[in-house]
Amino acid sequence: MTAAFAAALGAMAGRYTLGRKEFDEVRVRVEKMVEELDMLRERFLDMAEADEAAYGAYDEASKLPKKTEEQRRARDAALRDAARKALEVPLEVARLACRTGDLGAEMVGICNPRLASDAAACALLASAACSTVLLSVDENASAAFGDSPEREGLESEVRALRNRAVRGAVEAKVAVWLREGKAGEGAS
Repeated sequence: MTAAFAAALGAMAGRYTLGRKEFDEVRVRVEKMVEELDMLRERFLDMAEADEAAYGAYDEASKLPKKTEEQRRARDAALRDAARKALEVPLEVARLACRTGDLGAEMVGICNPRLASDAAACALLASAACSTVLLSVDENASAAFGDSPEREGLESEVRALRNRAVRGAVEAKVAVWLREGKAGEGAS
């Protein structure tokens, strides 16, 4: 939901930029950004339902019987499969949250200056959404992959997404400072 709110803020900053004569030169780019941010907002809302369903499947697998060795193996396999599927939604949220943050950071530099803080909030909230959802990925990675080589690939992607999220947040802050003429005054 945080990512959906981030996308909505970014789209709002773009909408209030469109139709103003002084922003005609960026109109086409802003229109495309608003369209993409609206699509992202809808995707985030859909993924909230998908995440709930994935957790439900894991919960059901955890209720499987485990009295015999055969039942334990079947239950463990079902849990591992459900955990892997449950990782798909948060990973996709993280990827799309990074894209949302990129758009928000870009919007800061081209939107109506009165809405630059909203565009920056888009980037910052998207970064927070990415970072938060990746905590869930971290928590569930061992259940899904154990020590398999696939886990290394997952961990590599998680590191890259975390770095991208932080970079987007920093870029948005810097863009606001530059717009306000406060660059070089220190970070807060």
